[in-house]
Parts: sequence; structure tokens; C-alpha cells
Amino acid sequence: MTSPKLKAVIFDMDGVLIDSEPSWQEAEFETMKLLGLPICYEDTLQTTGLRIDQVVGYWHQRFPWDNYDNQHTANTIVDQVVSAITTSGQAMTGVESALEYCRANDYKIGLAKFVT
Repeated sequence: MTSPKLKAVIFDMDGVLIDSEPSWQEAEFETMKLLGLPICYEDTLQTTGLRIDQVVGYWHQRFPWDNYDNQHTANTIVDQVVSAITTSGQAMTGVESALEYCRANDYKIGLAKFVT
């Protein structure tokens, strides 16, 4: 009995293709500071691993602010992260060779996307 042939590889952006965590932390910190929250950059470590809507909810629960709009605040953070990655993001070590290997072996390549 032969095993099925690998046909595709799906990559995840965060921590696989690019180390985006510093960009997320910076965008979170800047956005929360603009909203007047008394946090420091190191406080953003508390929300590592949470979805962005959960991050916004976490901070609003700790330090409620007027005109709370989770989606708008989350979008502001995401826009900053996209901008940071677009201008200065660098591929993780080994990404280019992994992509080349996939191309050389005719694997389809996909990018996982989380949708809320």
C-alpha cells in the first residue's frame, strides 16, 4: 500500500513566514496609547496569542474608554501591522528555500488566513 502523494503546502504568516509579533505589539501599544490607556510596551506581552478582537476587548475591560468600537480599533491595529510588514518585514530563515522546494516539487502553495 502506498501513501498518498503530497500535493500542497499551506503556510501560516505569523511566526512561519515572518516574525510579525513585534509589529503586532508595537501597533497594539501605539493604538492603546492614542486611546489614552496607561500601558507600557511590555504590557502588550500579556495579549500575545490572542485574536485581535480579543486583544481590544481585553484592554477595554481593564481600562474602559469612551466610544468603544472593537472592530474599528482592531482594524486600526491591523492596518498598522500591514504597513509595518509591507515596509520592513523580512522573511524568516528558511522560507525562501522552503518555497523553492515546493515549486521544484510542483506543490501548490497556500497561505492560511484567519477570518473573523
